[in-house]
Amino acid sequence: MKKKVQSRPKRGSHKTWSLETMTEAVRMCLTNEMSVRAAAKMYSIPRATLQSWVNGTVEIDASADRKSLLPDHLEKKLIDFADNRAKMGIGFGKEKFLEYAGKLANKHGYKFKKVRPSNKWWRAINRHHTKKIKLFTNCGLFCLKVYR
Repeated sequence: MKKKVQSRPKRGSHKTWSLETMTEAVRMCLTNEMSVRAAAKMYSIPRATLQSWVNGTVEIDASADRKSLLPDHLEKKLIDFADNRAKMGIGFGKEKFLEYAGKLANKHGYKFKKVRPSNKWWRAINRHHTKKIKLFTNCGLFCLKVYR
């Protein structure tokens, strides 16, 4: 039996530190109570990550997700639009949602590469608004349902 050969070595685990330990480590470094290297070792935080936080390269409340092309108030308007249509019982699918998002963005001076947003943007807005937008099948049609 052949063993599966890994194409590249595994790079280690993802974030194991909490926001509380990170802020405590940053505080220790900024007040000169501890060096970055010592704080990283004590709090089990990667040194380069802690250094970025101490230098201010990374904001305290930063997330790993990319920023959306549309500002929050326009995303909220999109969600409300889908919610209102669902309450009226009007079928509203993913394609129509993306078409409306493209028109709304264009109206407010934001441009997607193609006139309407991509599936990647669709997945990102679903991540940003976790458990608010669901695509479900009813009578063979795909419809959006917004949960509050």
